[in-house]
Amino acid sequence: MWKLILEKTFTKKRIFWLILFACFGVELTILSHELLRDHQITSSIVLFSASVIFSIITILFHRIKTDTTAWNYLSNNVSYLTCIAIVLLFGHTFYELITSVIKTTPIDVNYSDIIPTIQQQVDRFIHGQKVYQTIQFDKYSYPSGYLPANWFPFCLAALLQIDFRYIPFLVFYISLFIGIIFYRDKINNGLSLLLFMLIPFSLIWFLLHNKLIVAYSVELIVASYYLLFILFINKKNNILLGLCIALCLLSRYTLLLYLPLYFFILFIDKEFKAIKQIAFSSILFLSLFYILPFFIADPLVIIKGFLSYSDSGIGEWNHLNEYTGLPEHLTQGAGFAYLFYLIKGVSIAEKIKYMQLFLVFILLAFMFLMGYIYYKKHTQFKTATFLLGSFKLYLCIFFSFIHVPYIYLYTTSILVTAGILFYLSTMEKPVNQELE
Repeated sequence: MWKLILEKTFTKKRIFWLILFACFGVELTILSHELLRDHQITSSIVLFSASVIFSIITILFHRIKTDTTAWNYLSNNVSYLTCIAIVLLFGHTFYELITSVIKTTPIDVNYSDIIPTIQQQVDRFIHGQKVYQTIQFDKYSYPSGYLPANWFPFCLAALLQIDFRYIPFLVFYISLFIGIIFYRDKINNGLSLLLFMLIPFSLIWFLLHNKLIVAYSVELIVASYYLLFILFINKKNNILLGLCIALCLLSRYTLLLYLPLYFFILFIDKEFKAIKQIAFSSILFLSLFYILPFFIADPLVIIKGFLSYSDSGIGEWNHLNEYTGLPEHLTQGAGFAYLFYLIKGVSIAEKIKYMQLFLVFILLAFMFLMGYIYYKKHTQFKTATFLLGSFKLYLCIFFSFIHVPYIYLYTTSILVTAGILFYLSTMEKPVNQELE
């Protein structure tokens, strides 16, 4: 009797879901509490392991049949209105959080130069000046390297004369409403509705425990673009997917090395039309928004901006905590940069170079491995889940071995994971639909 009850309660699909929830819970807990500060290496290993398990389960998710008795059918109108109500409810909470942070924490270039840099770029753009010139502050200057999708949305804040820190949340909410519009026919069961709620909930949970991200970072803009990429990764709307790819590339280069694997998977699936449309639209948007108006005008200045990223890494590795005497961000971020810092007999610049080369090598090795697996076994995989799982694993490797593991970078990881959970829930068929 007990065996029968357990078999009906813990079906294979439910076990898959429990593992996915547990892995995301581990990720959210580690990134939202002081575990990284007190047990940095151990917490980073646990976080990395949870992300790997999450990725593997995502790739294998399609192999287990839907448990159709688990989720009740909801009408599209009920789901649609409920999602809008949820978004508006969380919107008020986000607004209160941002406003409280703005009141207590002014923008301070001595603590972070992210927003002050963007302010200079926006001011130059609005006044018809060259955007990509040297950024000037009282104590230092450096080549400007922020890409258009990072700073352009803030033109609205400058024109309306509102605090710049409201804009990342506006972009996030636009991405949520886009998700509602394009998934209105898929949010039709209790699980998909619950996991759609998880996207804003997980973000606000993360930010409530990391309020300085709200005060000094604009990473939520980048994370919102990557959330859209996840939501459109298999929607067959190739032009919009091309736009999402362009936005991701024009905000942070993280996606760049994943794209060869993405297009290779489409090639194996003989999606030649999709490859042409996605590649063409991506190149078109990149050209219109970046290459033609900015890069061609002054390529050397922009290249210097990219190269200065490594120089800023040297500064962060030399930025020691006054109590521990160890690098501040390396010992409190969620990655393995500190292990490279411990290498003896070489300079900081050489250590960073070793880590960058290691990251490129391991990402290329990962790409070849995943490409080979899909080439040999593609008939055993579902394209959508393989893309989602491989991208999550790609991000896991990238963030774990980036040379300055700022905690705000994991805003993207949080939203991507929540977005994948939501996408997987839309693959479930409610019992009412199954009976039809």
